[in-house]
Amino acid sequence: MELAILHTLSTEANYWKYAQFVPKQLVSRETFTIMSAMKDWYKSSAPTIDWPSFASWFKIVLHAGMKVEQLELYSSIFDRMDGFIPTGTDLEIVNALISRDFASRISEASGDVADGVSTDLTVVDDLMNDWHVETGHTSKSESKIVTCDIDEIMETVLPSGGLKWRLPELNLSLGPVRKGDFIIMAARPGAGKTTMLASESTYLAEQMIEDDKYVLWFCNEEIGKRVKYKVIQSSLALTDKEMVADRHKAKADYITKLHGDRVVVQYDSTWSQAMIEQELRPYEGHIGLIIFDQLSNFQTSGSNTNEVSQQGKLFAWARGMSRHAPVITAHQLKGTAQGVIHPDMDQLYGSTTLVQGACDAIVMIGQPTPEHHPSARGLSVPRNKLIGDLKSEGKFRNAKFEVTLKHEIVRYKGAF
Repeated sequence: MELAILHTLSTEANYWKYAQFVPKQLVSRETFTIMSAMKDWYKSSAPTIDWPSFASWFKIVLHAGMKVEQLELYSSIFDRMDGFIPTGTDLEIVNALISRDFASRISEASGDVADGVSTDLTVVDDLMNDWHVETGHTSKSESKIVTCDIDEIMETVLPSGGLKWRLPELNLSLGPVRKGDFIIMAARPGAGKTTMLASESTYLAEQMIEDDKYVLWFCNEEIGKRVKYKVIQSSLALTDKEMVADRHKAKADYITKLHGDRVVVQYDSTWSQAMIEQELRPYEGHIGLIIFDQLSNFQTSGSNTNEVSQQGKLFAWARGMSRHAPVITAHQLKGTAQGVIHPDMDQLYGSTTLVQGACDAIVMIGQPTPEHHPSARGLSVPRNKLIGDLKSEGKFRNAKFEVTLKHEIVRYKGAF
């Protein structure tokens, strides 16, 4: 029952409609605490709850001082909520909450007629019809049976669509990138993060032309014009010498290839959550990919002196941004990863647990050792919760690859 209640309240709209009908004595102390946290989440973060991100934010930001045994209890609840679908009697509880809401609204409408404020009782009929729809009382019993339509089943288990990566290794491991995905690309400074983002974003942008969508790239670490230069260079696979030889042709070819300036790079050294959300509004309905470079340096709302708390809030917020489009953020590796071809997960900068909890996949770019060619780069995927497709292979799900950095044309070359 309590999981069903939390499931129902996991969108902001439902929370404000139904939370008032859940008395404190109806649920456990833990559930009521989570419900209270939901209110804070909706005020400062996304309008929906992604349970892994919410769990990280709850434990690291909101209740950093909570005892370990208590946190384990909450972790158990959050783990059960991730992917929870209410059935049977759980749905009856949810419908009871919906019915209380409609009963209150029907009572108010009837009271208006009784008091002479209104003479229109048809509003009661409309509310009753809405109640039937929302509680499923008008649905036929056969609608409860899981479909035998193999096409519909396959689309759920192995969905089609999504954007393909330029680098074959990423297609083999991650599969297509889709709305709702939150991916972290981590490396040491100078190892090739910007090159990877430029190479992949321009290829992904080519696939957005028909739907008239754009890559929105927010950078605060490397000067925007330098990033834009790399974007144009990578899109056309031109060397510096070729770019300089005819810069105007390069620009024209870039615009022609992408049917416009489809990779929109914006630079500000003081990016904040509010600023980003403001910049997204003009592109509503036309956002194909969001890139944050570097997310950990963005400003958070409120007063957070604790770096871990600030990072927790940022990653939870970025996770919520994937409701607009897939999100890729660049992230740093610790100094211990310098000169390591395949860094370990614990070499991620900041809270490793937090990063893992917030994202769907982590791609790490390692540096060559003395035994490697200077242009060699390690590519590993230590975390991968993405669905993939029929072309992605299970044996590569958490694979380690060696690829080549083609610095002169701002591209990566795979081994496949």
